[in-house]
Amino acid sequence: DTDVIITHGPPARIGDFIPSTREYVGCSDLLHRIQVIQPKLVCFGHIHEGYGLHEIDETIFVNASICDANYDPTNKPVIIKI
Repeated sequence: DTDVIITHGPPARIGDFIPSTREYVGCSDLLHRIQVIQPKLVCFGHIHEGYGLHEIDETIFVNASICDANYDPTNKPVIIKI
């Protein structure tokens, strides 16, 4: 019965890519739980370079990092209606 999940870091391979190191750094355990729960929305940050929105199946994933990799507040807030 969970519609929204908010975490600090991203799930594996979704909004978790760091171009400077060419690495995906998200959590595979978190991704597995999300696949089991199937929420409408998953919101996270932490990996600033991964800012953006991804839709996979029935779930919207949002990396809502306001700051870029240099900690400059350049990204716009993300507004989602569910």
